[in-house]
This record gives sequence, structure tokens and C-alpha cells, in this order.
Amino acid sequence: MSATFLVTGFEPFGEHRTNSSWDALQLASPAWPQAVAIRRLPVDYRAAHLELRRAIEELQPRAVLCTGLARGDGFRIERRARRPAALADVPGVAESWGRWPWDELRHALADAGVRSVDSEDAGQYVCESTYWSLLNCAGAGTTPEFAAFLHVPPESERYPLDLIARSVGLVITRALASFNPEGELSEEIR
Repeated sequence: MSATFLVTGFEPFGEHRTNSSWDALQLASPAWPQAVAIRRLPVDYRAAHLELRRAIEELQPRAVLCTGLARGDGFRIERRARRPAALADVPGVAESWGRWPWDELRHALADAGVRSVDSEDAGQYVCESTYWSLLNCAGAGTTPEFAAFLHVPPESERYPLDLIARSVGLVITRALASFNPEGELSEEIR
């Protein structure tokens, strides 16, 4: 696998005219190295699944962080994903657990000055189905070693877009720092 890092966000949906998960990536990504790719996913079970799988097949990333918008006061670090009914025909297990240096992610968010909580309920909507799809993608050289989902809050007075972008950016830059020049992960996060 390459040291490529894939980060995804979603398009606007429902009453949300914008989606802070995607808008934050667009704001933060110009400062990231070329090894980081971003993709905007549609808010549709099957289409998001297919687009994510295409990106993983194309990039063969070592790490994938999916982000999505969720109401609430802070960031939710999703640890578990359940198989969605909409993807019942896709091979995989009923329940999957993320693979990430969780303490590092928590510390990055704390250092950004934002509130975060661990969650084992990603909401049984397209966010969770996308996470499940990520955790159950198996194939020749395409399973990312690290895979996580981070729910970000909607843009608000308390969480302006630049704060959301800085927070996600810090998560990404800390994860990138875990790679050494050969693309191997440092021993601290194994």
C-alpha cells in the first residue's frame, strides 16, 4: 500500500444547505501534502458506497478518515459501524470496529480546543453505512490499515467553519506525522 491518506466528506443534504464535513476539508486541504486526497461523497447509501470503494481502489490508501455532519455539541469519534439494510448484498460482517490510534485522535481534537466524545452509534444513516463499507472493503491490496469515521458539528457560532477545518486538519497532520519517510507507521501507534 502507498502512504496515501484519503479523507472524505459529504455533500449537503436535507435541510442543510452546506455540509461542514466537506466544507472543512476544502478549507483545510490546500495546506496538506499531495499524499492526502479528499473526496466528496453523495448522501445516498449505494452511491456513497460505490464512490468510496472506487477511491480506495484507485488510491490504495494506507489510512482513510471519513467525516460526516451530525447535530450535537462537538465531534463524535465513531468506533463501530453496523451493516446497513441498503447494503445487505455486499459481503461483510454485521458489525465492524474502526482501526485507528484513538488516543492520538482524541488528543488532536483536544489540542484544537474542541469537545469530542467516543461513540458506538454512528446513526444508521449514510454516515454509518459508509463507515461500514470502509471497514468491510477487502480485496487485493485495498484494505486500509487505518480506518475511522469522525462526525463533525454543523457550522455555528460556537463551531465556525475555520475551527472545524483546523480541528480536522490537526487530526490529519498528526496522523501523517505517524508515517516515517518510507511510508511505514511509527512504532508508537502500532
